[in-house]
Amino acid sequence: MKTVSDQPLLFSNEIAGNIIPADPDAFRHHRDEQGYGAVLSNVDPPRHTALRRVYSLFFSGPRIAKLDGLCQSLTDQILDELGARDEFDFVMDVAAHLPARLICRLLGVPPADWPFITRYANSFASFADPALQLGATPADTFRIAKDKTFAYVEQLVYTRRSAPEDDLASMAATAEVDGAPLEQREAAWIAWSILAAGFETSRNIMSGGLLALLEHPDQSRMLRADPGLIHTAVDEMVRWTCPATGLLRVAMAATVLGNQPIAAGDWVVMFLDSGNHDEAVFATPDHFDIVRRPNPYISFGHGVHNCIGRMLALLEAKVMIRTIIQRFEIISIAGPLEWSASTIAKGVRRMPVRVQWRQGNSGPAA
Repeated sequence: MKTVSDQPLLFSNEIAGNIIPADPDAFRHHRDEQGYGAVLSNVDPPRHTALRRVYSLFFSGPRIAKLDGLCQSLTDQILDELGARDEFDFVMDVAAHLPARLICRLLGVPPADWPFITRYANSFASFADPALQLGATPADTFRIAKDKTFAYVEQLVYTRRSAPEDDLASMAATAEVDGAPLEQREAAWIAWSILAAGFETSRNIMSGGLLALLEHPDQSRMLRADPGLIHTAVDEMVRWTCPATGLLRVAMAATVLGNQPIAAGDWVVMFLDSGNHDEAVFATPDHFDIVRRPNPYISFGHGVHNCIGRMLALLEAKVMIRTIIQRFEIISIAGPLEWSASTIAKGVRRMPVRVQWRQGNSGPAA
């Protein structure tokens, strides 16, 4: 996988995108309407290099570190809204809300529009999920969800061009590449891609990470006894859950991979979960180990196309799991799990839990 990722000019993102599409022929038509050449994950170097510098303004380490307080505030708000309930669906009642609210807040989406954005962004990310269909087929759902969210974000960016505020939509609206301002549609694609990439991956890390703790009580006890392990614990959750399924590339020339001939134009898919369980890299890949070091997982990809929002996803998971441990004395599974159906991401779709709140931690915080 690293061999493919380290050769972006041989294995292209720009030809067909980086995800397994709902419609295998979609990339051949209306390419500008699908963000080819504009969305970071659908661009090859050298244009990719220039665009990534724009995105890095949003996702620098110091900027993400400053979001810890906001992330904590939103997490507390979400848990407060549960009131004193002792049973709820952790995925849809808790985990789904944090990335949705945080991304909407950062983009500058008014709170009244958060439910609209959340609905269509979730359908885009899980376009094959029967519960999230917007049309007759998954391909219809993918297109409808993309069009709805993009139209909204494009208007938001247009508004920010003449009246910028302190948000990511304004940063996209006023960004420059190689000294030249981005065109309106290019700026909109940047803002939209931040939105589209920020929902399901983070949700699945939090839900899958909590499930892993519940399925491995020895690891849960270890983390409760030493909350300082949260950083290595979240890294292991990311490796273990691997929220993205696979990354697509198209070979630009004939080559060979692992003794397998690859012709020019062939599709190559890297299944990240397989890499995260590579026995040549991980001594005990089938064990969930919250103190695993080193932990060179590839859940966020590798090379020039590694996920630029990975630090935000890690922050969200760290804050959520940390807070869950602080506010709940006991957590257990309260019913059957349901799993998402998606060629983009994988994870728990429904996870009913039963909790015992720590004394003084149920309902709105004082």
